[in-house]
Amino acid sequence: MTAVLTVKRPYGYGGDLCTKGTMEYVAFWMWDEIEQMWVYLGTSAVNVHDIPNIPHEGIQYAVTLPVKLPRDGCGKPTVVRIRAILSWVVPPPPNNPNYDPVWGNRLDILVQPKPRGVGKVFISAIGDISVTDINSNGYATGCGISSGILAKDSPFGGWITISGHILQPKVKYKVSYRKVGEPDWIDIVNEFYITISEWDGTSWKQHKHKQVAVNGYYGYKEDLANNVFVEDFVLARWYTGGLEDGLYEIKVTLEGGDVSNIVRVRLDNTPPKAEITITDVECKGKTMPADPCGTFVGGCTIKGKFTAKDEHFRVYTIVVEPADLAAGVHVSPYSESYPTIPTPDREWKLDTSKLIPCGYIVKLRVWDRTIVNSRHLGWKSSDSVGFCLKEG
Repeated sequence: MTAVLTVKRPYGYGGDLCTKGTMEYVAFWMWDEIEQMWVYLGTSAVNVHDIPNIPHEGIQYAVTLPVKLPRDGCGKPTVVRIRAILSWVVPPPPNNPNYDPVWGNRLDILVQPKPRGVGKVFISAIGDISVTDINSNGYATGCGISSGILAKDSPFGGWITISGHILQPKVKYKVSYRKVGEPDWIDIVNEFYITISEWDGTSWKQHKHKQVAVNGYYGYKEDLANNVFVEDFVLARWYTGGLEDGLYEIKVTLEGGDVSNIVRVRLDNTPPKAEITITDVECKGKTMPADPCGTFVGGCTIKGKFTAKDEHFRVYTIVVEPADLAAGVHVSPYSESYPTIPTPDREWKLDTSKLIPCGYIVKLRVWDRTIVNSRHLGWKSSDSVGFCLKEG
C-alpha cells in the first residue's frame, strides 16, 4: 500500500540533504465491515529535508507499507475502505484512528485490491481423467489419459491423482478440498513421489522426487525453460479412503494467492453389495425347498436368489466353478451391465443336466463404476454358494 504526500515549503524540515532532516509519518487503517471498526495496519515514514528553489507544485514522496488486503476472485471484486493519517515528526498513535495531527492531515479512500488471479495455475486432470470429461456433478465419462480406462458416469475413489500446470517455475502451491456445502477448505499435505525428467543438453536424466508439504505448500518442480518436466504433471496425490462419499471440490492456490479453476469430483469408496443363496430345487416337475451346500440329484434345476447392488453399479457375473467341469454351462441370468440396474433379490437358476457328479460353487461377482486409485475401474465384491451333485 502506498501513500503519496507533497512537500510545498522550501524550509522548516530540519535542514538540507546533508543533515538528518525530519520524518513524515503515515499511519494506515482499514475499516472492518463485520466488526464495524477501524483496524490498524501499520505506520511507514519518509525522510524529508529543506529543498531551496522547490518547484511551485512541490516535491512528492511515496510512503509504502506492505500489507495483505482481503481479495476475492475475478467474479466478485472487493472494495476496501482505507484511512491514512499524515503526521510530521510525531507518529500517529496506533490505537487512535481519529487522531488529529498538529502538522498533517487525514484522508479516507476506497481501494480495490487486485482480485486473485485464475490464469497462472490450472487443474488439467483428476484421477487420470481430463477435467473436460468431468461434469458438474463430479462424474467422469471418457478415456483415461494414461491408464486407458473407459469411464461412464464414473465417480472416484482411493488415491486420486491431481494434475495441472503452473505458468512460472519455482513457486509454492497448495492443493485443497472440501465437501460441497461445507465452508472450510482442507489442505492435502501427505508426502508423495513424482518422476522428474531433465535434458542437460546432451542426454536425458530421470529420477524420483519426494514432495513434502511445508506449512501446507509443495514446491513446484517443473521448469520448461530449463528442460525440467514432471511426468503426468502431478501436483498432488489425494487419499480419499477415510472420507464420506459425496460431491467434493478441489482447487490449487499459489503462495501469492492466485487460485486455479475449481473442479468437482464425486467420491465413492463403498464397495458393491453381493449376496447369493440357494432356495429351491426342481426335479421331475416337482419343486422343493433346498438349503445351501446341499446335495442334489444330477439333472435337477437348482434355483436361488441374488443381490447385485451399488449406487454406481456397473456389472455383475454369475459363474459355476470349477470352470473346467462346468464348461458350456451357464446360470440364468449370468450377467447384466449398466445402464441396466438389477433389482435386489433377483432369481437365478441352473440346469445341472450337463454337469457330472461333483462338488460345485456358484459365484457372484459385482463391480461398480468407480475410478479406483486413478488406474482401474471398479470396486469389487463377491459371494458364493456351494452344492454337490450325485447320480440320478
